[in-house]
Amino acid sequence: MVWFDWTLAHTLYRYLSPRLPLWLRGPFKVLLAEKVLADMAIDPVNQPGPQGIAAAETESWTQPVLNFDILDLSMSFLHTRDLLAVMRTCRALHSTGFRHLLAHGHSLHNWKKTKAFCEFVLADTPGRCNLIRDLDLKVRDEWKDDYPSNVISLLAKVLVNSRHISRLAISIGKKQYEEHPELGAALNALESLKTLAIYHGTEADGELLKGLKLPLTELNADFDEVMSSDVATNVLHNFVNSLETLSSKGLPLQAWSTSPFSRVRGLHFMFINRNYNTSILIDMFPHITHLSLEENYGMYSWGEIAIDDEVERGRALNQRNVKSSWTSLESVSGDFVSIYAAAITSKVHHLDTLIYNSDGNHLRAVINDMRPDELVLSIQSEKDNHNRNEEIDRVPVNGQPMKLLQAISQVPDATIYFDVDKWYDWNAIFVSFAALSIHFRT
Repeated sequence: MVWFDWTLAHTLYRYLSPRLPLWLRGPFKVLLAEKVLADMAIDPVNQPGPQGIAAAETESWTQPVLNFDILDLSMSFLHTRDLLAVMRTCRALHSTGFRHLLAHGHSLHNWKKTKAFCEFVLADTPGRCNLIRDLDLKVRDEWKDDYPSNVISLLAKVLVNSRHISRLAISIGKKQYEEHPELGAALNALESLKTLAIYHGTEADGELLKGLKLPLTELNADFDEVMSSDVATNVLHNFVNSLETLSSKGLPLQAWSTSPFSRVRGLHFMFINRNYNTSILIDMFPHITHLSLEENYGMYSWGEIAIDDEVERGRALNQRNVKSSWTSLESVSGDFVSIYAAAITSKVHHLDTLIYNSDGNHLRAVINDMRPDELVLSIQSEKDNHNRNEEIDRVPVNGQPMKLLQAISQVPDATIYFDVDKWYDWNAIFVSFAALSIHFRT
């Protein structure tokens, strides 16, 4: 139990109450009310009432106390700045908040901050290391000086002693892996790791993945460098029985296992070199419920959808080769070009995409493919996307808005977001269609 005065009560009210979920605000109101009643109570020494032991028990009962479990739970909801403010109020709150402070996510994107963090944590090993749950590491920077060797060694020591890290995001240069093999060994020792994100991945990261023996449930693999076939083959095989969410950008198809990822439910995927092969996605991820597709090229001009002959060939190939479809798929989102080329024939509940003009014919084809119950459609600005300084506006022409309207009228629940300058030109056409929920961002 923690005794507190008006200063502490005011601090709790200021920092905790507005940030707590509704179900936790009630107990705090009661605690603060007890404090007010206690300060307004009549002095039992000068007024009739229980004497002796009974009086002592009554006086003790009227003193406001804060349940430590409620305090501990409440502080876990605070952001770092608010948590530090509460910790400064008294010694008990400082020690309580310390655990939550280290459990917060820490982004170490420069060597000075990394050095200070590591020295602080290693000052009490393994106590402080065991409190770390979430780290975001960037141990390379091509535009500034490289990380000093001693800082990387400190970081490796922290990782070796941090047995309870559950989420880790890394961007580590190939040079750092080569010069500090203890860094890779430390990453392999994170036995509690469940979520791993790799940004700007290189072949060294591929070798790291291939050697990991951890039961990851979520993996974000964003690779810039093309891996050799020896490294890429079955690079994700160790996670075939544990992965539930996968984001794959820049990973070649041979990186997957020969066995399907039957536990994966959420997939974010980027087709490489415009190789729109939907059948292999169905075979490798047969039970996904949420699919997000992304393009890796910039071929948009004047806000038009880049659906060219190559995209049409990819769509036609998928339509010819389709042997089955997802029966568990609930939602599809992402880039419209990839969605169109994928030719997904599964019935979905929710479709969310963005188009760069009002190409109703392509949208109608996608809607006919998936027959969504809900549609969230964003239409990008009418300005030239490559020349944003040029005030070039276009208005709906050639009856295209009506084609779009006819396409989305097939969806029971449709929401449209217009990011346009001359919104009134579109509004005149769409506002009369009562079934649509229309929003304009100008």
